[in-house]
Amino acid sequence: MPALKDAKFALVLGLLAGTACSEEKCSRGDPCEAECPAGQAGVCVVDGICRCTTETDGGLGGGGGGATGGGLPGGGLPPPADCVAPEPLELVINEVLVNGAADNESDEFVELVNLTGKRLNLAGLTVVTMSDDEPATQELRWTITAGCLGPDTAVALFRDAARAPLTSGAPVTPVLAAPSGRGLRNSSDLDMRLLAGAAELARFVATPAEFGDGVSANLSPDRVGSLVALHTAVPGATAPSSPAACANNGTFQALCLDGVVPPDGGVGGAGGAGGSGGTGGEPMGGQPPVGGEGGAGGSGGTPPPACETLPAPLPPVVINEVLANTGGSEPEEFIEIINTTDADIPLDGWVIHSTKGDGAFDDRLTFGTGVLPARGVVAIKGNLPPEQWVWDPAPAVLPGNVRETFSLLDTGDPLRIRIADASGADVATIDVPKSVNKDGKSANRCRDLDGATLVVHDTLGGPASPGRCSNGALFSQGCAPAPGSMP
Repeated sequence: MPALKDAKFALVLGLLAGTACSEEKCSRGDPCEAECPAGQAGVCVVDGICRCTTETDGGLGGGGGGATGGGLPGGGLPPPADCVAPEPLELVINEVLVNGAADNESDEFVELVNLTGKRLNLAGLTVVTMSDDEPATQELRWTITAGCLGPDTAVALFRDAARAPLTSGAPVTPVLAAPSGRGLRNSSDLDMRLLAGAAELARFVATPAEFGDGVSANLSPDRVGSLVALHTAVPGATAPSSPAACANNGTFQALCLDGVVPPDGGVGGAGGAGGSGGTGGEPMGGQPPVGGEGGAGGSGGTPPPACETLPAPLPPVVINEVLANTGGSEPEEFIEIINTTDADIPLDGWVIHSTKGDGAFDDRLTFGTGVLPARGVVAIKGNLPPEQWVWDPAPAVLPGNVRETFSLLDTGDPLRIRIADASGADVATIDVPKSVNKDGKSANRCRDLDGATLVVHDTLGGPASPGRCSNGALFSQGCAPAPGSMP
């Protein structure tokens, strides 16, 4: 396990070395000085922020200008053989700017992020918004004509046809996208969807309170958040928006861990002058980041709460994280469940119970059929169908006949959640004390997976991380701290 983590950490450092760009004051759209990999050049993507992007010659992908304006050629390089069609939950709409600065529609953009280790073929995908009509109708916003997006890579598609898509590092093949229709709505709720034909791959829902003039709406935290927030309210945000970059100006290839470090120590705070830096944390897995140990005359930042571990071995099923109140949006409430074994676990007949006001258990959700994959995780979201839950990995067949009456009480002390199998026997339980049951913030085991203590998630970083470790990494990539419990 230590060797695996060291290798992954080295990989992150290599990615940072290959994609890092220096920053200087600049105006959006202007060339700027940056140390970029071959084939890329510095472009000012937001005022004051210089980013590396693919160099163009008559537009991304080659082949000339095309009818829709500069940067959209009529063709492009074919995707490589290992560039596969995306499945639901493999791409996420991470950030949307619905109203550019000074009502400039050309600044509007949508940011897509590849959450997988695969190369995903974007050709033929569309981005639509749903109208306010009854029944709602789809309004086409972008058509992606070509492009293969690399692992943990983001692309920002702009409303301005003259602006080529911006990527976080070079995509496997250039991304070509054409905007369609009028600008994005900024006076009502936004319901945006990424489609492959009629199939929905991702959805992004925001209210006017979560976007503003020149300020985007962003998942919080990036990539894996269960909440949408005004970009400037996302922890570590350095600008009103961050197309093709994390809100903290980090890179998606490094899971945003290379961005701005919060002032309270955040990711492995450094030790004080004359003292020891302590343990900086393991950004690709293991336990959550730990602030450095302060020395004489200095401080290593605010350390995370003390964590107590469960006795080994781990139970087969663990409830790791719970968000009981989002401050008014029940559909975003979730319970995160992890399979710690090497075998698929059938969900047939399982029932999720939680306590009512009188402390008695009440049925919240019942499974007809389903499977939790080996060493897999699912964040079950209230009142949403299984295809909109967060899975890793996604099951071969999604659960069926699920009775969706899922909501949680946020006033009990503690809120008790119990999962029972078809015979009524306990599968997993968790007690969420009132002290960590906060609006818009989940309660998370400390440490992830094997912790006996529950803490407010923002003490570990960000308000919530459904389907992911508290540091944003994947459980399947080694974030679980108990030796042998997860790969």
